[in-house]
Amino acid sequence: MGAPNFALRNAKRYFIIEEPEDADYWFWNDAKEDITNIAVDKHGFQWLENDDLRKEIERGDSLSRSYCAETLQCYVEQEYKDKLGNTWRAMLVPMLRSGYYTGAWLDFYISLHSPDETYTLIGQDVYETKYVGAFVEDYCEWDSQYGDYYTTDDMVTIGLQLTRLVEQLESTFYEWAEDCGIDEYAKVWQGSNGEAGYTNLSEIKRKAEMDDPRLTDKQKKELGYE
Repeated sequence: MGAPNFALRNAKRYFIIEEPEDADYWFWNDAKEDITNIAVDKHGFQWLENDDLRKEIERGDSLSRSYCAETLQCYVEQEYKDKLGNTWRAMLVPMLRSGYYTGAWLDFYISLHSPDETYTLIGQDVYETKYVGAFVEDYCEWDSQYGDYYTTDDMVTIGLQLTRLVEQLESTFYEWAEDCGIDEYAKVWQGSNGEAGYTNLSEIKRKAEMDDPRLTDKQKKELGYE
């Protein structure tokens, strides 16, 4: 029984790194360092120096047995302060996930955190309205013991704001992935035995741009097409 070489979990687009035939022993370490520096220097990520948190994320990764993932040493987050002044937080940690047979691709860990870190929502659950709603409601009910009162409308507003935070983090992730120079692929077929085939979308885009009659030879050279 075969298996697809790449399997999306939280990321919805395939950004794939293929190991060159002449790659040396340090290739993957250098690749991770290079793209992490781009994330921090250009896209608002912060250094993630908490190794315990990184290990915890990797241990909790449900695809790790077949598609082992390693967290990069950076993260990005967004915050929302509700009408009572309590701060909710969304966090994204990029991961480099090994292909089943070869190569690797970018994925990420994502989580929502209630004020005071009382409750946490992780992974695919952050995309489910019912889970986000329950997450918000659980915190609001807990907090009511200490004098804070949230109406149903307040909780709906918080849920919508958290969804927006997640969308903002995803947008930052994809902008960074594109800026890293990593080619984007699409899965074009999957056989009954589980194996799958992929096509290089970035290469198709480059070829279309190279064939654009409006580009001069100088511009093609500057874009790296010649």
